[in-house]
Amino acid sequence: MRSLAVICLLLTCAACIQLGGKPQTQRYHLLAALGEAGQQQSGGTLLLAQLDFPEYLDRPQLVARQPTGQLRILPADRWAEPLQKNLARVIKENLQRRLPRLNIDNYPWQAAPPGGVLLKISVYQFDGVLGSQTNVDIRWSLSDPLNQKTLSRNHFQAELPIGDESEDLVLGLSRATDQLCTAIGRKLLQLKQQPGEKP
Repeated sequence: MRSLAVICLLLTCAACIQLGGKPQTQRYHLLAALGEAGQQQSGGTLLLAQLDFPEYLDRPQLVARQPTGQLRILPADRWAEPLQKNLARVIKENLQRRLPRLNIDNYPWQAAPPGGVLLKISVYQFDGVLGSQTNVDIRWSLSDPLNQKTLSRNHFQAELPIGDESEDLVLGLSRATDQLCTAIGRKLLQLKQQPGEKP
């Protein structure tokens, strides 16, 4: 009787394993820096504050949206490093490519020098609808950290067309990040040219 129970248990376990099927292969992604090398002669120091990041993106899986707006977690697609850290690194790299003479440090780990500019970035949305578009909504500001004077407040949005695959979403988000850095770089150059402002 006991041997019959053991056989039934083994058959049940085997059936469960078959029903489960093969585990999904995990795919790992990173945002890429796409900015081209620039020749703008903007020196000085830019201090990058820690990104203000939404909790719904604080997970290893990629997040997409349904056309209805509902969140869609992609279990087989993961970030190779935390998205917040990846995004901050790509922003720094894109800006450094555009403004090669600009010294970029992390704030507040590096003290603010005279004439330095503080960049604060608040991410409100950073996802997309597969087969449709990216949904990127970011507020950013530039300020003088020594006298706490705001130099510029800005709002960036990007709805870029993307394909049906997770790779398309990652590429679209990389392109949106590149456009964000283009806007930041232009503003830094404008402030450099304004009398009395020396970022």
